[in-house]
Amino acid sequence: LIDEFYECQYTMSTFKEYRSCSEPIKELKDMGYKFVAITACDFKDHMVESRAKNLAHLMGFEFEDVHVVGFNSSKENALSQYPPAVWVEDTIEHAITGYNLGHQTFLMDHEYNKNLNNPSITRVNNWYDIKEILCDTGR
Repeated sequence: LIDEFYECQYTMSTFKEYRSCSEPIKELKDMGYKFVAITACDFKDHMVESRAKNLAHLMGFEFEDVHVVGFNSSKENALSQYPPAVWVEDTIEHAITGYNLGHQTFLMDHEYNKNLNNPSITRVNNWYDIKEILCDTGR
């Protein structure tokens, strides 16, 4: 079961909406923000297409691009393809990578990262927090 999860064979096309994220994401999209997904899991040929379709179904729009990197791989190559922007992550290592590349970085709070902090990275509970911060800063 663990191997199946890490292979992401089924989850790429079946992820459910998390923490009511679709509403604030759609609102940010309507405000002009563009969305790119960078997902870490054991890569299979169909993963990118499956994840892209799943995101479009959940959010109601197609993401600009979808990248899949190996489960324990760095996201640096994918992140470095984009100029500094907003970066949302759930692992501190990937969050630090995004920050080091100049991205305004948010760390989504989870049990597994509660004790991992970096003063340069903003911890948030959900996409509503992110939207509020972005609207307050005008970024």
